[in-house]
Parts: sequence; C-alpha cells; structure tokens
Amino acid sequence: MTLIRNMEDLQLLWDAHEGATFPSAVAGEEIEGEDLVSLDTFAAGCIDSFLLKRGSLDEGRIDTLAACFSGLTTVLPHLTGDAKNYYSRLHEMCRITLVSLGRQKQ
Repeated sequence: MTLIRNMEDLQLLWDAHEGATFPSAVAGEEIEGEDLVSLDTFAAGCIDSFLLKRGSLDEGRIDTLAACFSGLTTVLPHLTGDAKNYYSRLHEMCRITLVSLGRQKQ
C-alpha cells in the first residue's frame, strides 16, 4: 500500500473518528493497566499531528503512538459494542500511521 493510499484511508477513518461520540461507558476504565481515556487522547493527538504534518511525526510521538497501538491491542479483546467499534477504529488508525512511517508491517 502506498503512502498516498494510506493517507487517504487514514483521513477517512479520522473524519469518522472526529464525528464519533466517545463511548461514555468506558470513561475512567482501565483494562490490564491501560487507561482507555489516555489511549484515546494520546493516540488521537499523534494521528492528528501526523495528518497535519502530511505524513511525518517526530520520534517522541512515534514512540507514543507505538505504545498506544500496543495498549489498544491489549484492550480490544475485552471491549464490546460501541466501545469495541470506537477503539477498533483508533487501533486501525494507529496501524496505518505506523505502517506509513515504516514502523509496522502491513
């Protein structure tokens, strides 16, 4: 997948994510030591920066995004319903961003 295609896919997912309502049922929840609000906040911030910078991200944000991807991988099996959909989209956006940066395999 090319960087342009990744960016197009990521932008579509980001637009959907920005329009989505945070699943209030998981506010303040932790799963296996992962705070769900923090995962959302930090991952979204990194993805937004990546899009604003048209495909680049500093090393600190790359590390943060990689940690969020790992955390999301941990929590997803424990989620259901709207929360699962919301965090699955966030997980996919992290994956696409990391692939685009050469930090994750397709």
